[in-house]
Amino acid sequence: MTARAILGAINSAWKTVLYRISTSIVSPKPSGGDDRILIRHLQDESIIVLLADGATGVGFGALAAERFIEVMSSHVTNFSRATDDIPHGFRCADRQIAELDHQCDTTGVVLLVHGDHYMCASVGDSAVFMESSSGVVELTLGQRRKPRIGAGIQDPVVSLGKVAGPLLLATDGLSIPPEMVFALLRGKQDDDESKDLATYITSHAEQRGLHDDLAVVVLRCHIPERIEFAK
Repeated sequence: MTARAILGAINSAWKTVLYRISTSIVSPKPSGGDDRILIRHLQDESIIVLLADGATGVGFGALAAERFIEVMSSHVTNFSRATDDIPHGFRCADRQIAELDHQCDTTGVVLLVHGDHYMCASVGDSAVFMESSSGVVELTLGQRRKPRIGAGIQDPVVSLGKVAGPLLLATDGLSIPPEMVFALLRGKQDDDESKDLATYITSHAEQRGLHDDLAVVVLRCHIPERIEFAK
């Protein structure tokens, strides 16, 4: 299991958005599985979250997942250019994975948050969900599930919008409905802020029975009230 928590502060036009991000990967496989996660700050103080679920019948899915994350991490450098950089990165990753010595492919999710705005793109059956006042919304709805990255993809579907609540990224090993996941997260809101929420979700999934690799990323944001300074 791997887990970490990151506290990021992103400045938008007139407010600071605090993102608490936790990650966790679990697998029933002795190898540790083929799911991969990377999170980092970009040049403009936005945050990029990369999630991949390597897939192949001969055990080299991790190679594809790692190559996708490596390529996307180098291609996407800031939020303003991401609508162009993301599709280009997916195409480059697709070509490079197809050229690997071993046959493999992967799902791929890119999520950027900058202030209270997000940009999301994906190929495959990994997913991103957001809880808002009107319910749970899938940000990856309409994505092309096949072919996966490395098998001749089309451009990913890119969605943009405002962050309205907590965000959940997960590979297809998540057997818990997203509505239940957010209900579990709401139950932890009053707990110590150091709690690793992603590990809490993967532990819950393991108790129900884990039949595939599972990678989870949880983003919770807090928008402080605007501070007015005396003139």
